[in-house]
Amino acid sequence: MNKQLLKINLTITACLWGVTLQAQVKLNDISLWGKQNSPGLLVIKEYKEQKASDIYIANYKKLFEEKNSIQKELTDNYKPWSSSYWPDAYGGIALRWQTLKDRPYPVGFEYTAIPLRLLNQMPENVRAELSKPYYRTHEIDDEWMEQLPKKVKSEIEQIYENSGPYQFDHYKRFLKFKGPSKKQLRNMSQKEIDLLSPAEKFDIYTGSYRYPLTKKVLRQATSDGKKVKYWTGICNGWTNAAMAVYEPKAKRLINSDGIVVNFASSDFKGLLSYYYSQVKKQKRFAKKHDGKQVGLRCKQTIAEDEWMRNDETGKEYIVKSSGNNQDQKILVKPECRDVNPGSFHIILANQIGRLNRGFAAEVVRDSEVWNQPVFGYDSSYEVLDKMKSYRTQGAVKQLKVTTKMYYADDGGMEYWTNPTEGEEFYAWLKHTTGTENYKQDHREYQYYLDINQFDEIIGGHWISYERPDFVWIKKNPVMFGNARGTLKTLEPLVKLVKQRKL
Repeated sequence: MNKQLLKINLTITACLWGVTLQAQVKLNDISLWGKQNSPGLLVIKEYKEQKASDIYIANYKKLFEEKNSIQKELTDNYKPWSSSYWPDAYGGIALRWQTLKDRPYPVGFEYTAIPLRLLNQMPENVRAELSKPYYRTHEIDDEWMEQLPKKVKSEIEQIYENSGPYQFDHYKRFLKFKGPSKKQLRNMSQKEIDLLSPAEKFDIYTGSYRYPLTKKVLRQATSDGKKVKYWTGICNGWTNAAMAVYEPKAKRLINSDGIVVNFASSDFKGLLSYYYSQVKKQKRFAKKHDGKQVGLRCKQTIAEDEWMRNDETGKEYIVKSSGNNQDQKILVKPECRDVNPGSFHIILANQIGRLNRGFAAEVVRDSEVWNQPVFGYDSSYEVLDKMKSYRTQGAVKQLKVTTKMYYADDGGMEYWTNPTEGEEFYAWLKHTTGTENYKQDHREYQYYLDINQFDEIIGGHWISYERPDFVWIKKNPVMFGNARGTLKTLEPLVKLVKQRKL
């Protein structure tokens, strides 16, 4: 197999002097797909012993199995498990999540990101708004900041500048605490030990009563001067772990000092997610474990109500209202318009439909990052009567495609007081796949696919606001032995879980 170009071959025999004509869609062809949008980038080396045509195909009729619609899902053996993304705002896997679910705060415990003395200096309507749970995890919106007295506004801006919105009692509660000593553990009931965090339990299991793992997790969660965004965590580690390792079950373990440590399923999930999030930080394994990505990360903020697309030209804009009643149209950046939908559909249909293997998608198209492990899709199409002017060169027809992409979901319960449905913390004592506690979600996309004379997909164009920012897969999603540092600390995990086979 050519190491430079991944070719999808379709042979057509023609009566031209007895010559066999061969169509070739080069899935790593930069001139066709662009440098970061070639679908062949995702073909990992474990498949290289196979013929190229046995890996990815681009013929849309074969991908749709000669029908106008198709639905595919990974078998249970490869379905990723749902979990929390272990938000930094809670201290990651140092969170004692079982107490969070039952009672976010102890009786009499009150918290606000804004000091009471400042709240009391605000107009009544503003004070009522800023006392809501939302502002326990978010900085104050501009519209409310503008209504504050100048001195109060200045103090709050200084607070955010120095330490971000996560502070005061929240910081003490989630990000600064000590694990129990060996002596304290011997005096604790089993139920009390069971309520400790995944990181604390692992430190106890390994006899590390100074809690090196727990301390490192907490340092990392607050590494940026305690400025923590509500959406940051280890979703990349969870996504990879959920695809690479079978869902762990609860286990009762005993450490060398005779202390019983009961690991819930989600304790193991948190540890696995953290493990996989740390692999790339060790140069020794980072290259071996490095993943392949199609599409570039978008760092532009694109609100759906400010987004518009011209279907005649295919161009996308962010529309900002100005004070003189004239709208300002800002062209959406190229990295915020990919991943190419032609590449996306080839990857989706081949990985899920043909190879029975998942992949990761960053499902939020703009600046936030939400990685999710994909396990299924539902897709249908219709042929356009007239092609668009911005079609890919070589296209002889275009399809209008509607696709629902399904993925295992994560939840961090961003609003931890009075959470609404969907804002719960995704952690459970037992495994969840196949039960009512399994969490999944989907995104619906619309796009055009450009088709050449051999019925092969050669490109595409987005119609919908929704689209994945980029997709990726690890080329060697396994756990390593003989590691150093954090990975060395976590080596006992290798014996406690079961890895999937590629």
